[in-house]
Amino acid sequence: SSTILSCLFQVSRSLVVSGPLWTGPLHDADYIGEMIKLAGELGWTYTEKGGVDLEKLLQKMLEESDCRLPFGYIKLDEIASRAKINSPPLSTMIITLQKEGYATSRSHIASNAIKTNCPMAMCIQIAKKLQQNQLI
Repeated sequence: SSTILSCLFQVSRSLVVSGPLWTGPLHDADYIGEMIKLAGELGWTYTEKGGVDLEKLLQKMLEESDCRLPFGYIKLDEIASRAKINSPPLSTMIITLQKEGYATSRSHIASNAIKTNCPMAMCIQIAKKLQQNQLI
């Protein structure tokens, strides 16, 4: 069955299966929008030294609420490792994937990771293309 998974996801490395996993919506966009508004009204959106910027975190969560996005995330270091290139800049990769028609957002969990409905094999091809165009 691991061979089937490797073929299905077009990856050359073995996949690790874990679970059970929550596969439903991760965030409610309307609720997060209300949280952003309320946090602003209460003055909670500022950042103290060493603190987390609540507004930025909630904004990332709002972006992640796109129903086209799958659960989980992909670290750009993993894409770069599989492509055998330097890691592409996060914003460049996100913009390029979106231009290609894929739903893509930053991950609120890992700072150098994205959530996207783009298959890993295509992410690798896009990262290589960015490298060839010297955008990395």
